[in-house]
Amino acid sequence: MKINRVKRIVRKNLRDYSNFEQIIEDLEKSKDIVKSRDINSSIQSKNKISNSVEVQAIRNINIDMKIEEIRKWKEIFDLVFDEAKEECSDKEKVLAYKYKNNMSTNAILNILNIPQSTLRNWLMEFVLECAILAIDKRLVNINIL
Repeated sequence: MKINRVKRIVRKNLRDYSNFEQIIEDLEKSKDIVKSRDINSSIQSKNKISNSVEVQAIRNINIDMKIEEIRKWKEIFDLVFDEAKEECSDKEKVLAYKYKNNMSTNAILNILNIPQSTLRNWLMEFVLECAILAIDKRLVNINIL
Protein backbone atom coordinates (compact mmCIF):
# COMPACT_ATOMS: atom_id res chain seq x y z
CA MET A 1 0.00 0.00 0.00
CA LYS A 2 1.08 3.55 -0.69
CA ILE A 3 0.56 4.71 2.90
CA ASN A 4 3.03 2.11 4.18
CA ARG A 5 5.64 3.30 1.67
CA VAL A 6 5.05 6.92 2.70
CA LYS A 7 5.34 6.02 6.39
CA ARG A 8 8.59 4.17 5.62
CA ILE A 9 10.01 7.28 3.93
CA VAL A 10 8.98 9.48 6.87
CA ARG A 11 10.48 7.06 9.40
CA LYS A 12 13.74 6.90 7.42
CA ASN A 13 14.03 10.68 7.56
CA LEU A 14 13.04 10.73 11.25
CA ARG A 15 15.98 8.43 12.03
CA ASP A 16 18.29 11.15 10.72
CA TYR A 17 16.39 14.04 12.33
CA SER A 18 18.73 14.45 15.30
CA ASN A 19 21.69 14.64 12.89
CA PHE A 20 20.20 17.00 10.27
CA GLU A 21 22.41 19.96 11.20
CA GLN A 22 25.55 17.81 11.01
CA ILE A 23 24.44 16.29 7.70
CA ILE A 24 23.85 19.74 6.23
CA GLU A 25 27.22 20.94 7.49
CA ASP A 26 28.98 17.90 5.98
CA LEU A 27 27.22 18.41 2.65
CA GLU A 28 28.25 22.07 2.60
CA LYS A 29 31.85 21.06 3.24
CA SER A 30 31.74 18.47 0.46
CA LYS A 31 30.93 21.10 -2.13
CA ASP A 32 34.00 21.92 -4.11
CA ILE A 33 34.53 25.60 -4.69
CA VAL A 34 36.21 25.97 -8.05
CA LYS A 35 39.00 28.48 -7.92
CA SER A 36 38.63 31.19 -10.50
CA ARG A 37 40.99 30.75 -13.39
CA ASP A 38 43.14 33.55 -14.60
CA ILE A 39 42.02 35.59 -17.58
CA ASN A 40 44.72 34.19 -19.90
CA SER A 41 43.56 30.61 -19.52
CA SER A 42 39.98 31.76 -20.18
CA ILE A 43 41.08 33.51 -23.36
CA GLN A 44 43.12 30.50 -24.49
CA SER A 45 40.22 28.12 -24.01
CA LYS A 46 37.89 30.51 -25.84
CA ASN A 47 35.60 30.65 -22.76
CA LYS A 48 34.83 26.92 -22.93
CA ILE A 49 34.16 25.16 -19.68
CA SER A 50 36.19 22.05 -18.96
CA ASN A 51 34.50 18.75 -18.27
CA SER A 52 35.67 18.70 -14.67
CA VAL A 53 34.21 22.14 -13.98
CA GLU A 54 30.92 21.09 -15.53
CA VAL A 55 30.77 17.88 -13.50
CA GLN A 56 31.57 19.75 -10.29
CA ALA A 57 28.89 22.36 -11.00
CA ILE A 58 26.29 19.62 -11.45
CA ARG A 59 27.50 17.92 -8.28
CA ASN A 60 27.20 21.17 -6.32
CA ILE A 61 23.66 21.69 -7.64
CA ASN A 62 22.73 18.17 -6.50
CA ILE A 63 24.22 18.86 -3.06
CA ASP A 64 22.23 22.11 -2.82
CA MET A 65 19.04 20.23 -3.73
CA LYS A 66 19.75 17.60 -1.05
CA ILE A 67 20.37 20.32 1.55
CA GLU A 68 17.07 21.99 0.60
CA GLU A 69 15.25 18.66 0.92
CA ILE A 70 16.72 18.07 4.39
CA ARG A 71 15.69 21.57 5.46
CA LYS A 72 12.12 20.92 4.29
CA TRP A 73 11.99 17.67 6.26
CA LYS A 74 13.32 19.47 9.34
CA GLU A 75 10.70 22.19 8.91
CA ILE A 76 7.94 19.57 8.78
CA PHE A 77 9.20 17.71 11.85
CA ASP A 78 9.68 20.93 13.81
CA LEU A 79 6.14 22.05 12.94
CA VAL A 80 4.59 18.81 14.16
CA PHE A 81 6.80 18.86 17.29
CA ASP A 82 5.52 22.37 18.05
CA GLU A 83 1.92 21.20 17.63
CA ALA A 84 2.60 18.36 20.06
CA LYS A 85 3.90 20.86 22.63
CA GLU A 86 0.56 22.62 22.56
CA GLU A 87 -1.42 19.37 22.90
CA CYS A 88 0.17 17.47 25.77
CA SER A 89 3.46 17.69 27.64
CA ASP A 90 3.80 13.89 27.85
CA LYS A 91 3.27 13.59 24.11
CA GLU A 92 5.96 16.20 23.52
CA LYS A 93 8.32 14.28 25.80
CA VAL A 94 7.62 11.00 24.01
CA LEU A 95 8.39 12.53 20.62
CA ALA A 96 11.51 14.30 21.90
CA TYR A 97 12.85 11.15 23.57
CA LYS A 98 12.13 9.02 20.51
CA TYR A 99 13.22 11.27 17.66
CA LYS A 100 15.53 13.90 19.14
CA ASN A 101 17.32 11.64 21.64
CA ASN A 102 16.94 8.33 19.75
CA MET A 103 15.67 6.47 22.83
CA SER A 104 14.03 3.05 22.60
CA THR A 105 10.32 2.69 23.25
CA ASN A 106 11.03 0.53 26.31
CA ALA A 107 13.17 3.27 27.84
CA ILE A 108 10.47 5.84 27.15
CA LEU A 109 7.82 3.63 28.76
CA ASN A 110 10.00 3.24 31.86
CA ILE A 111 10.64 6.97 32.17
CA LEU A 112 7.14 8.32 31.53
CA ASN A 113 5.05 5.51 32.96
CA ILE A 114 2.39 5.62 30.21
CA PRO A 115 0.56 2.72 28.56
CA GLN A 116 2.29 1.12 25.60
CA SER A 117 -0.81 1.62 23.44
CA THR A 118 -0.71 5.37 24.12
CA LEU A 119 2.95 5.53 23.18
CA ARG A 120 2.32 3.57 19.98
CA ASN A 121 -0.65 5.80 19.07
CA TRP A 122 1.30 9.01 19.62
CA LEU A 123 4.23 7.81 17.53
CA MET A 124 1.94 6.63 14.72
CA GLU A 125 -0.02 9.89 14.83
CA PHE A 126 3.22 11.86 14.59
CA VAL A 127 4.41 9.85 11.58
CA LEU A 128 1.06 10.24 9.82
CA GLU A 129 0.92 14.00 10.41
CA CYS A 130 4.45 14.31 9.03
CA ALA A 131 3.47 12.13 6.05
CA ILE A 132 0.53 14.39 5.22
CA LEU A 133 2.74 17.48 5.34
CA ALA A 134 5.47 15.76 3.29
CA ILE A 135 2.94 14.93 0.58
CA ASP A 136 1.59 18.47 0.72
CA LYS A 137 5.10 19.94 0.36
CA ARG A 138 5.85 17.48 -2.47
CA LEU A 139 8.67 15.75 -0.63
CA VAL A 140 6.85 12.51 -1.28
CA ASN A 141 5.04 11.92 -4.53
CA ILE A 142 2.35 9.29 -3.95
CA ASN A 143 1.68 9.00 -7.68
CA ILE A 144 5.03 7.35 -8.35
CA LEU A 145 5.12 5.03 -5.33
